Amino acid sequence: MSTTTSPLARSTVNSVQVSPSQASPVASQAAATRDLPGVAVATSPSPSSSTAVYDASPGRAQPLATVPSSARTSPLSVRLAGAAVVGDRTVKQERKLGVLLTSHGDIDDPKTQLRSYVREAVLRNPGLPLPAAVRPFVDAIGWPLQKPTLLRQYAATGPTRYDENSQKQADALTDALKAKGVEGRAYVGYNFTHPNIEDAVRQMKEDGVTDVIIFNQGAQNSVATMGESVHEVEVAIERLPDWDVKVSAVNSFSDDPRFRKLLADRLAQDAHTAFPGAAPKDVLILVTSHGLPKHLIDKGDMATKQMMDAYEAVRADLAARGFQVEHGYLNDDFFPGAEWTSPKATTLAQQIVDDVTLGKREAPKHVLLDGRLSFTVHHRATLFDANVEAREIFETPRGPAWSRFPGAEVKLAPNFDGDPGLAALFAELTVEALAGKAADMVVVDP
Repeated sequence: MSTTTSPLARSTVNSVQVSPSQASPVASQAAATRDLPGVAVATSPSPSSSTAVYDASPGRAQPLATVPSSARTSPLSVRLAGAAVVGDRTVKQERKLGVLLTSHGDIDDPKTQLRSYVREAVLRNPGLPLPAAVRPFVDAIGWPLQKPTLLRQYAATGPTRYDENSQKQADALTDALKAKGVEGRAYVGYNFTHPNIEDAVRQMKEDGVTDVIIFNQGAQNSVATMGESVHEVEVAIERLPDWDVKVSAVNSFSDDPRFRKLLADRLAQDAHTAFPGAAPKDVLILVTSHGLPKHLIDKGDMATKQMMDAYEAVRADLAARGFQVEHGYLNDDFFPGAEWTSPKATTLAQQIVDDVTLGKREAPKHVLLDGRLSFTVHHRATLFDANVEAREIFETPRGPAWSRFPGAEVKLAPNFDGDPGLAALFAELTVEALAGKAADMVVVDP
């Protein structure tokens, strides 16, 4: 799979809070791709739904087209127990499940981990609009420029405990699977730090895993996240010969009503816990999500549209409960040469303060910052961009003494981590994927 979107077909992307607005070419007929080598079709759960076609050749997974239900191939034949007929007897074939949770990852100790983390991000992140040949030079030149900024950010946040909390998430998922009667184990693997995806894949083989389901540690599907992870899983499997393994990926769960309801309920609960006795109208919930470079959106990356669709559903739910709700992006826009999604969370925070000062809106007395729309574990982006930079704007607004906004009480909501609600959702999606019924999945290695 190539990082360049195939000219055969591409999904249409609507402009969603990205400036300037973008649109990608309309997908061509999926039937034209069915007989091409390296194309896999993932089934959808309902007769009226459609099926995503993915480039499954070596490289990064990304959508090529949408196949009508009438043109679907057979469901993914993944089961935890199968049978083979040998002569006159049936031999039980034991299957073992491994669920892989993937993401870019994050670090705790910048002194020992930061340099390699940044190097891997620059060399391999498809979100950067840079040819592979020039990336080593950009890394060498850019590192001295980035280093002071990143060290300052990690000094402000302290250890992210990203891996620790990801392991909690995996343990909770393992327990949730067991509660559903499914014997399996969840693993974690990262793109840019340890344990990396190859480490996790190798461990699954050593553990005798025969069926793998991949999730991104974020609800949306981007070539820069899920696409990169699927590619790395493929490469890792190619390096492990003689392994009879079936692999599929649940690309996204952002559109799933269960996820949206879970997020809205958690946000309302956290607001009441963080600000006991506060009236909902006095609480602003600032929902943040990971931004994307504009060039990926122009190529058909649907992640920001998925974010905004989910946000609108969550916003409507929370607004009906009386809360103020806003959304801003967390962008890695210190990388050169890329235009990113807007508005940034910090820009939005300053606009809210300005509007209050000018009497255009009611001043929030309390602000709850949250990152769960696109992060299932807190990351430097949520811990610094939101909880340091945006927090400062709300807590100590700059301006004249007569400013109408005296500042607000600000708290960062917890992330999902080992939340049993998210673990239960992952377990349900896993069972659906094993039956070939997940709404947005791709067969990686049948």
